[in-house]
Amino acid sequence: MKPDLYNDRTARVHYKRFKEILYSPGVLNLSNDISDSLSAAINSVMKPKDSESTQAETSQSEITNSETEKEKIKEEVKMEVQPEKEENKEESKTTENKEENEVEAKDKENTTNEESKKQQEDYNKIVNDIKSSIEEAKKNITPPSTNKQVVDLEKAFSSPLPAEIEEFKPLKCLDFIGFSVFNPVPSSCNLKGDIFYLKLKTLEGNEYVITSNVRGFYINNSYENTSFDPSISKRANPCFSHSLVGLLAQLSPRFSENLEEHINRILKTDPFSISHSTVESSEWLAPENGTRYHSETFKYGNEEAISGFFGLDSKGTRDWNEEFQVCKDLPKENIFQRIQRDRAYYKIYFDFVDAAKKGAVAIVNKSIQALNPMDPEYQQVFVYNQIFFSFAVDAKDTYKDVSSTDSNPSFTATNHDMLGLRTLQVIDVDSLHIIATCHINFKGYRVVAQSIIPGILTNTDQSSLTEFGSVDDGKTIHNNEEFNEIMQKVCKQLSIKESKILDEANKVHNIPGSIDVKGIRGTDKRKYLLDLVRLTPRDSNYLGKNYTSCLVRPELIRIYNKTKDIEYATKKIEEDSSKEPEIKEDDLEKDKKFSEMTEEEKKEAIEKNKKQMEEKKQRNKAKLQKFDEYIREAPQFSYNLNIFTNVKLVEGDYKEDEKQVRNLGNFITETIIPRLVKNFENGENIPTDNEGVSELMHSQGLNIRYLGKLTNALGEGKLLHIKTLLERSMVVR
Repeated sequence: MKPDLYNDRTARVHYKRFKEILYSPGVLNLSNDISDSLSAAINSVMKPKDSESTQAETSQSEITNSETEKEKIKEEVKMEVQPEKEENKEESKTTENKEENEVEAKDKENTTNEESKKQQEDYNKIVNDIKSSIEEAKKNITPPSTNKQVVDLEKAFSSPLPAEIEEFKPLKCLDFIGFSVFNPVPSSCNLKGDIFYLKLKTLEGNEYVITSNVRGFYINNSYENTSFDPSISKRANPCFSHSLVGLLAQLSPRFSENLEEHINRILKTDPFSISHSTVESSEWLAPENGTRYHSETFKYGNEEAISGFFGLDSKGTRDWNEEFQVCKDLPKENIFQRIQRDRAYYKIYFDFVDAAKKGAVAIVNKSIQALNPMDPEYQQVFVYNQIFFSFAVDAKDTYKDVSSTDSNPSFTATNHDMLGLRTLQVIDVDSLHIIATCHINFKGYRVVAQSIIPGILTNTDQSSLTEFGSVDDGKTIHNNEEFNEIMQKVCKQLSIKESKILDEANKVHNIPGSIDVKGIRGTDKRKYLLDLVRLTPRDSNYLGKNYTSCLVRPELIRIYNKTKDIEYATKKIEEDSSKEPEIKEDDLEKDKKFSEMTEEEKKEAIEKNKKQMEEKKQRNKAKLQKFDEYIREAPQFSYNLNIFTNVKLVEGDYKEDEKQVRNLGNFITETIIPRLVKNFENGENIPTDNEGVSELMHSQGLNIRYLGKLTNALGEGKLLHIKTLLERSMVVR
């Protein structure tokens, strides 16, 4: 194909053929393909000889007609001759006439035989020509070797990939093509229909700037990196075309030649070798050199890969919740019992996390059917291997309200829920149970895996099982006495205040903590706490409708309470020391130097010094004891979790509660952040990566949303390496 003939039409034809091969490959059927090709070849051979075949058919019919006439003549002669011989053998006249008739009949027979032989030869010649043409057609077709109607499958289905892949090497059609530096399109050019600009270098070495317009593609008058002129080229043929391929074919002869050869190679290739794979792959994530594996690596997990149980135990389904709660009920009176209890906890939780990981991977890969398959993907829930799976969605709208049950929980909500579970696991209140929970991040999804409370799936109405808290945003509040006592124990250890809350009927409820925490009694009669997001108050530095999910961390409350206790004890010690009379110690240098003393004076001075040191030690010990007493008697701070929320509180003065919550926010900006900066300056607690930054901030009670404030607190020109790390962490997040 010549370059000037390779226009838009031929390009579209090539593209159509290429697309048909990619997306609609033919079905492999040996017998049908061979029979069709054989019949097509025979038809192509038989077409030009249609006239000869008709002549052969007419000659054949004439031969058969002559033979029938011949037989009739013979029969008539026999019927006439035999009676004459038997009756009138002596009559000579009649015999002579009959002999003449026989001679004439023989002459006729000879002539008809000659004609029939000639016609037979013509017919045989035509048949031989047809047979030879069919043999030639069979030589061009290689049917599979069949033995008793059995196809050689190994030969027929041998993989053509290695040889074809070696032949299928892409040809270079252009030297370079990419976006021009003149992007984005100026507003004036955008009004004219320009979409973007491309810079191009052909194999001939010429450079051009191409305009992509709503009407098509053309070369403009611009020079890359020097001058910009988006008008149609005047110095050369603009090569206007409705497709980019058409423009390039007009512009570069070598492009059209290489593209044609490249497409022809594709068309000759086995369709299955260039078709799209149904399984997604991310080759760009894998290292180039790969990883070296040892045979021991595949020793475990082979059965899982073959059977596809997705974490399901082949011996039987495990009741994770029952196993987890049995460990909770184990005795813990002495150290040995507590060690055994913790070992059992660790073993069961490790198995639970392993099964949850395999189940979550199967769910993301769509290998497990959802309970609600008609709902959107992120709202689907799954129950597999006695584990409840759901999705957490990290979207913009999900951060508006962590207590809403209409949408999926956000990453922040699930993180706070996990913090609440860890806190309750540490304080370990008797007769209070929590469910086993873990988060699995896989392929951009966060899957929340939870053990199933007995009876919660069989009862569709969750409010009938709820005995504490609210499931309808405060319209109906449940406050069971047993749960209330348990929550009072929890709130006492977590510095949480009890508050009076009104429901929709204006009925007053004394709720320790938040109504968003739900207490459910399972069919096993155990008391469970769910939705432990709001076990800490709001962050006063982030108030407003768009920041309802911004809560302080439990570490901040512990650090704040300890700091206030130390400040109170220190102040008390200073007051006590100011009231005590000042103790004056004898100065040995006033009398004389130790070297000038006699032996007796030295002994007296040593004894006197020991006595003074002992008295000082006793005074310091007394101060430490008093300091410990003052810390214990320091005022305890408690926080109202319903402050700065939409919960309807009983009318009253809540200024003190608001002040306590605001003090936590001020403690972050006035104490925690400056203390961290001072540690950085002293070379203490310096993180080395993003994970280290996250761990350091969380240990100091800081949320990740304070990354910007911590970076600004470092100042200009100071600790550049730490500032760069913090800025990089913000960009990545």
